[in-house]
Amino acid sequence: MSPRHHQRLIIVSSVGILAILALSAMLYVMSSELNVYITPTEIQGRSFLKSQRIRVGGIVADQSLVYEDKKTLAMVFEVTDPQGGRLKVHYQGVTPSLFKEGKGVIAEGQMDKGQLYATMLLAKHDENYQPPGV
Repeated sequence: MSPRHHQRLIIVSSVGILAILALSAMLYVMSSELNVYITPTEIQGRSFLKSQRIRVGGIVADQSLVYEDKKTLAMVFEVTDPQGGRLKVHYQGVTPSLFKEGKGVIAEGQMDKGQLYATMLLAKHDENYQPPGV
């Protein structure tokens, strides 16, 4: 191998190693900022720290939505999933306009004594969603 070929091999190898390192760093940062949710079935049997924030996704169970206090908008409802898991969720505040029983929801908050105390609700819609009036 000539010195010229050897130098090219070193340059190409260095660029490849730098590209792999940059990609690894990017994937590490992206994975720590990834916002995924778990289902009520996945929560069963797991323990969480009180300070740990989690996201739970599922369907708001029919006839489970109960307003504890209409003035403070405090409510309790259950989130279910297709595997039969159920989780009681406490929330206080204004709900998204698409939030209702029988519809998808993602609740973010902390677990305490097997119940989720949510600080944020996100209403989900199906892939066939159309805004009103369309």
